[in-house]
Amino acid sequence: MITLLAMKWRRQSVGHQLPSAIEEYTADHVNHWCRMLRANLTIPHRLICITDDPNGVHECPTLPMWGLEDAGGCFHRLRLFDTDSLPAEVSAAIGDRFGWLDLDCVVTGNVDHIFGRTEPVVMNARQHASKPAQLFNGALCLLGRNAAPEVWRSYATARREAAAYAARLNEAGYMVGSDQLWIALMAPWAATVGYQDGIREAGLLKRKPPDKNARLVLFSGVRDPSNFSRFEWAREYWK
Repeated sequence: MITLLAMKWRRQSVGHQLPSAIEEYTADHVNHWCRMLRANLTIPHRLICITDDPNGVHECPTLPMWGLEDAGGCFHRLRLFDTDSLPAEVSAAIGDRFGWLDLDCVVTGNVDHIFGRTEPVVMNARQHASKPAQLFNGALCLLGRNAAPEVWRSYATARREAAAYAARLNEAGYMVGSDQLWIALMAPWAATVGYQDGIREAGLLKRKPPDKNARLVLFSGVRDPSNFSRFEWAREYWK
């Protein structure tokens, strides 16, 4: 059994600012996410939304989002690496195998082989040729319980310094992002899934439909699957 988490929080005005094609992710994103996964995932699973605004989410149970990090971005997700640090309700609900998948995705085929992986930590491999030090794209992460608590603790024990260091790496163009950057620094040994598993990045498709071997398309950056004027092909799957 794996628990997959949809994580939706209100955009912060402080800290690292995530590039996005929309102002806020909505309950509609969560509901589409649930329906696509249910249609394409046959291994035992449960879906939960972690959010600070559960209104309108009706396709899966919701749990309260824990406190957001002042550093912004997706640093909040690092807490999942150390399940002992989670609120008791969340820790009990996610079980021994869990992970997150970004809301801005389209599932185009069966993904059992992706979410059935069993290594302690599985990250989505970054597919862009630029920034070779950037090992991962944080859109997808699978974890065993307390698989790598040092990822969270190394950040949490020195939040200000850690966030400042991450900001310098972003500004220098050496690495990009928030949680994905920190995970690459603290757990470069993580197993990966990627292109060979049917994962595609919408930015690399250049508005073209994904190939026949694609199973999951991630809309990182200033893209969103609900924008059918840019991604007409997504209409078939975004249901």
